[in-house]
Amino acid sequence: MRRRPRGTARARPFPDGFPGAEWAPAHPSNYTSARRPWSHPIDHVVIHVAQETYRDTIGVFADRAREVSAHYVVAADGRVAQCLRDADIGWHAGDWDHNTRSIGIEHEGWVDRPEWFTDTMYERSAELTAYLCGWSTPSEHGSRDQGPPALRR
Repeated sequence: MRRRPRGTARARPFPDGFPGAEWAPAHPSNYTSARRPWSHPIDHVVIHVAQETYRDTIGVFADRAREVSAHYVVAADGRVAQCLRDADIGWHAGDWDHNTRSIGIEHEGWVDRPEWFTDTMYERSAELTAYLCGWSTPSEHGSRDQGPPALRR
């Protein structure tokens, strides 16, 4: 893929990911190129809080020295960035087995600052997760399995 000089253009849409996501590629040294689901089945979506802003999270993934990446980043205002192809293996879940089997979604903000978690962010994250589950992830994995017994299916 041909790269633009740094800072010369806005991110462009990535053709094989979540509709409307901006393409903000992670540095190739921060993930494993793969051909999932053929090379590794995908059966998890892992939700993270970035402990950073949207732009700074994208910057971390673009920094070759950081050795971390997730597939998507969701902003408080509803913007979504795609940093990896869904077929690639992000380095976000803490171990190789979970990384190979999952798609990672980072959310801008800090766990101890609830004002970052807006209704717009939750709605967009739910749309993204539903899109990903329709793609390859069985719906039996999710918070409904962890809730009170009366709410479990």
